[in-house]
Amino acid sequence: VCRIAETAEEIAAHFAVRRAIFVEEQGLFDETDRDAHDEAAVLLIAELAETGEIVGAVRCYEDEAGVWYGGRLAVLPEHRRRAGSIGSLLCRLAVDTMAEREVDRFLAYVQEQNVLFFERMHWSRVGDVIEHCGQPHQIMKAPLDESPRYRDRAIARSGPCLTDLVEAFRREPAWRRKGEIEWVREWLQTVPVAAGRQVRVGDDAAAIEDADGYLLLAAEQIYPSLVERDPYLAGRVAVLSNVNDIYAMGGRPLALVDTIVTSGEVHASELLRGLRDGCERYGVAIVGGHITVDPGARSLSASILGRAAALLTSFDARPGDRLLQIVDLEGRFVGPDRFWNCSGHLEDEELRSDLEILPSIAEAGWCRAARDVSMAGLIGSTLMLLELSGVGARIDLAAVARPPSLELGLLDWLMSVPSYGFVLAVKPEHLESVQAAFAHGSLACTAIGEVTRDRRCRLDRGEESATVWDFTRESFTGLAPRGKRKENAA
Repeated sequence: VCRIAETAEEIAAHFAVRRAIFVEEQGLFDETDRDAHDEAAVLLIAELAETGEIVGAVRCYEDEAGVWYGGRLAVLPEHRRRAGSIGSLLCRLAVDTMAEREVDRFLAYVQEQNVLFFERMHWSRVGDVIEHCGQPHQIMKAPLDESPRYRDRAIARSGPCLTDLVEAFRREPAWRRKGEIEWVREWLQTVPVAAGRQVRVGDDAAAIEDADGYLLLAAEQIYPSLVERDPYLAGRVAVLSNVNDIYAMGGRPLALVDTIVTSGEVHASELLRGLRDGCERYGVAIVGGHITVDPGARSLSASILGRAAALLTSFDARPGDRLLQIVDLEGRFVGPDRFWNCSGHLEDEELRSDLEILPSIAEAGWCRAARDVSMAGLIGSTLMLLELSGVGARIDLAAVARPPSLELGLLDWLMSVPSYGFVLAVKPEHLESVQAAFAHGSLACTAIGEVTRDRRCRLDRGEESATVWDFTRESFTGLAPRGKRKENAA
């Protein structure tokens, strides 16, 4: 967990980390690395979630009006195996903090051996290598315009300009990564066959038809940075994301298996504890898996099996359907990745009851198309639904449900990843029944738009409108069935 140091204890821990690196380890300073800049600097720290230990530090200070510098980026030696993760998180927080303060430029003196690390985070070189503190350093400039906080401010300054919002969406890493899904297309069968049945590719889970309905099979790979910084949470998220994929298909989860690469017993224990607690919360059995011990690597993936009597799919949205946003508005943000934990306040049975609504509306015949809201956020997940169905949509941003007390920019909310969040496409005659099914507690079931035939997704706000994606010109994931695209475009 990275944050601004506020208490006396946190500030002391910040300076202790810096002293351990720059005085004791590297010998860049004789007694202390503190200087006049520290008097008004913003001091940031990295804390291990499992122990509360402060293991990383960085500072930001103003050098001249509008120009700030970051520096003294440090990670304790015993945590160097996590250095890339901790260092990048601290740098991200520093950039976001500077963007929020509306600085003109954010620079840093970077030791030569660390230049590549910063370039991977899209920092750019300024001038030639110079000597700084007796060592060669490269001045580098931070990509302030890539910070979500910077983009939200730009949108706010320019008024309700949807063009700016669309450009911000397109620069989101989660959106860019969706295009990488197309890489696997050529390695898959055009229409895979399992147990003698054709299986459509690209949904939240693979649906394999059998005599009793459909077997559902899904898998999730957890981001390495989360596995590094909070293995327990990574285990919980592996279960949550898989379970949501099954319910988004109108199914119910049955069993889960995991694949773990770990550096040792302590790390593995936290992953397994998270997996166990997550499965107990959702009533899912862990029935096996695989574990590999490698001191230099950490990863976690999990696969889940479920069953559905009636399907919700990403292939069955039709022109005229109403788009519904489903989300629990009671929650809080956890970590730096816009994760909206909106189920933590619920008892296990309450959460399972909320999830049970999805298979119930599928079995009632009220809904046939749905998608889990994933890393691409509400709009990006809707695009995945539209692309696979070969349709477009108009979305009214003013109708999007948001927590009333949440002080968060529109872009951050639309890109948030809720622990309970789905988008549905529902025929108008079933709209009232579906909304009634979700009408309890702090759940929102909000009509935010309509599915259209023209294969373009447009965002509306007041009298303003902008195309966020045109499927006639470019794919989002590359997995749309070609035949269905032509059929729905006709």
